[in-house]
Amino acid sequence: MITRQDSDAIRKIISSAYKIKQADENSYPSSYRVEGFSLTPEDTFQKVVDDLLAIGFIAFTDENVPDTIYVISSSNSEDREMIRFALFMLTIGSVIYAGYSYSRQYFSAMSSVLLFGYSSLLFFLPISMIFLSREVSRYIIMRRHNLEYSLPIFIPDPIFMGCLGSISVNRNVFRNRKTMIEVGFYPLFVGFLASIITVVIGTYIAMTPNLATNLNIPITSWGYPIILLPGITSIASGVGVINPLEFAGWAGIIMSGFNALPLGYLDGGLVWNGLIGRKIHSAHYPVLLLTIIVGLFNPEFIILPVIILLLGLRGPEPLTLTPPPKLQKAMIAGLCLVILFGGMVPFHYAPPSDQFSASVLSPVSVIQANNSTQHVSYDVVIHNTGSSKIQPSFTVSPSAYGLQVGSVSELAPGSWSQYNLMFDPSTKTVGMTNYTVTVSSGVASAKIGVSVIAINYSISYLFNSGKLRTNPIFLTPSYGTVTNLTLFGDFRHTKNMKLYVVPEYVANYSLTLSNLSINTSSSPEGTTYLSFNSFEFTGGSTISMSITMGTAGYTGYISIYVIDQKYNGAAAFINY
Repeated sequence: MITRQDSDAIRKIISSAYKIKQADENSYPSSYRVEGFSLTPEDTFQKVVDDLLAIGFIAFTDENVPDTIYVISSSNSEDREMIRFALFMLTIGSVIYAGYSYSRQYFSAMSSVLLFGYSSLLFFLPISMIFLSREVSRYIIMRRHNLEYSLPIFIPDPIFMGCLGSISVNRNVFRNRKTMIEVGFYPLFVGFLASIITVVIGTYIAMTPNLATNLNIPITSWGYPIILLPGITSIASGVGVINPLEFAGWAGIIMSGFNALPLGYLDGGLVWNGLIGRKIHSAHYPVLLLTIIVGLFNPEFIILPVIILLLGLRGPEPLTLTPPPKLQKAMIAGLCLVILFGGMVPFHYAPPSDQFSASVLSPVSVIQANNSTQHVSYDVVIHNTGSSKIQPSFTVSPSAYGLQVGSVSELAPGSWSQYNLMFDPSTKTVGMTNYTVTVSSGVASAKIGVSVIAINYSISYLFNSGKLRTNPIFLTPSYGTVTNLTLFGDFRHTKNMKLYVVPEYVANYSLTLSNLSINTSSSPEGTTYLSFNSFEFTGGSTISMSITMGTAGYTGYISIYVIDQKYNGAAAFINY
């Protein structure tokens, strides 16, 4: 409460600038109706505000009650600096963690120590510079208005992008709307501009990713801020999985969008309160409800409305309600809307699940069992059906050894390319092992089933044994000739066999088995192997085969395998 001695001091200060017509010093806040308040220069009231602050009181006005000055006691409570410092340290830790998590998926083959250095340089440092630019501009504008700067409240968010922004809650009183607008707008605008510059620099810097499968990153679900899409498309000729430096700028843009919301102590709360006045209060609850809904669908955002409610939904009020010039209001309002909608409204550049199609030319690879030096090789064809460039990555499960991928280049929209994968099977015991090759663009993924058959070459099955008694055999016919093979069965009874014809590349061929003719054609995304599962072979008999190539200029192997139920068999490799 205000004592009689305090009331005398307050009355003396106000009467030195205005003629008091009526005073109510028994209610709280105390009110003083003065003569000609609206006709007095604003500097006069600012001097009254300064003099009252010096003795521990705050003066303010109400646009609904003209020519009246209200006075309340200034809060003597200390700012909870330890809480601010704790949130600041948590934010540093969460930004480091978010940057490291993203970089670990972008550079999946990099060592942990090197990865930490890269993430610090490409994410933590740029985010820090974005925040520094915001706070330096805030410090400058507050000193310009003789306001005391204090550390903002940072909102950590380790499961998303490290931080959802900062909120400036200080002990200062905003003397007028202009001061409030500038303290909110300049940090908001400078941080937004710094974020865009960061994205542009990141777009120009070439980085070679080694993407992890099924990237679990926020941009795959939240999308790219619509404000950047035209510019990034013109620079990069498409958008895809962004590098950590671009991600830092992207995070800064999203944070700027959040801070532009007309809520409480957010920068947008200060700006819109200063521009519109108390009419903006009617928008508080709908906007808050919107942030809660967003948080329900995206849990990483739910902390934002919680912090806003804890700090106060209405935010501060200016002491005087003199509006800024109309031109200045229009310019600032327009830029704030650009930051708000440009940063908050995402454009889901991420293509749908059918962004690309993937197929394997030869899903079956046959190797000799217990051969420690033998690899398996598959040719994967990827067709980019989306609107963005992709750079595919590959993984194999169950875990294989020494996965090697031929030259992996970016794939333009509408184009296709063939990639050779080679790895050591996890087991080379006799039998069949099924693997899954996962192809990922970082946004979408496709799975392909492949099989490895490990066989024992057996003297019970021989190709062309009258000419060359080896298993397997290797033939090098000229293109256009018919290759004749004879399979001898040195065993008793009748066995069920499987026949595999595996071209090394895409090919058209015709295979004749005794009186049975099987023709197959392959396209860039077609199946190029043949499995004849109910083939019966009688012991002591022979089977004649002939194979004719149907593709002009074809070079490479065609492999023919005949395998029994115990994975014993014979192989012929024909090299055209």
